[in-house]
Amino acid sequence: MPTRAAQLLRDNWLAIALALAGVASSYYFYLRGQEVRQPVFVVDPVRAYIFDSEAASDGLRVIAPQSDDLKDTAVIEGDVTALRFYFWNAGNRPIRKEDILRRLRLSLGDDQAQVLSVRLLKVSRADIVDARLFSEEDRSVAVDFRILEQGDGFSGQIIFAGDPAAQLSVDGVIEGVHGIDDAYAMRTDLLVQKVGVFLGVVAFFAVVALVIMLWSRFVSPVGRRLLGPARWDRLGQVIGMGTAAVVLLGMVLLVVRALIKPPANEMQKFASSAVPASIRPSTD
Repeated sequence: MPTRAAQLLRDNWLAIALALAGVASSYYFYLRGQEVRQPVFVVDPVRAYIFDSEAASDGLRVIAPQSDDLKDTAVIEGDVTALRFYFWNAGNRPIRKEDILRRLRLSLGDDQAQVLSVRLLKVSRADIVDARLFSEEDRSVAVDFRILEQGDGFSGQIIFAGDPAAQLSVDGVIEGVHGIDDAYAMRTDLLVQKVGVFLGVVAFFAVVALVIMLWSRFVSPVGRRLLGPARWDRLGQVIGMGTAAVVLLGMVLLVVRALIKPPANEMQKFASSAVPASIRPSTD
């Protein structure tokens, strides 16, 4: 019995592997069909340097208002930088205001940073989303909105004093969401989607493999008579190994691309392509 099982696996290993890939792809597309909330937060890697304290001429200073009537001002020490960020829902389940269990906040990683100005740049369906930004502390900005359906979101700009390379992160809790995706997570998710599509293609080949099995059973005797047993078997081996090599190479390339962290210029291109057009400022 073990000998027959081993012979069966050896003769039909390609068809079995492709059939398993078909099952995996079916499960993947089943998961993709589930309703999920998928908030995404992306910071544009390109920043605008407004004031360089080291390169500035002596006596040149930045003064920031400390009150709405502009009567109280303060001299800003250090560099002044502007950054742009994007926030949207990439999932197919809406995110409503009541789904926010802990308020969303944007925070700069530099403890000495000071937010000087914050504003919305573009909001998709502004009257529906009703997005708002509030400066709370020196380095923190609160985020509020009414609802984000799939593809809805907004872009904003923060001007701050402090380390120009300070990282901007988002914190908060949304019901049913384990974490808020960033550019790298979005990139990985897109690669996972490509893997799913790739598995779908492999599933197609699984059907082809089944056809080949039937073909080999009924047509193989004819082929053996026409080409001879040795040539016919060699042809089958070349086709089988070639197909397996293409499938394996495709999977390896996708996995390697997912594991290697791309350079900043590639992430800039990715961020620009991943952000929905509905929230991209017209100056892009």
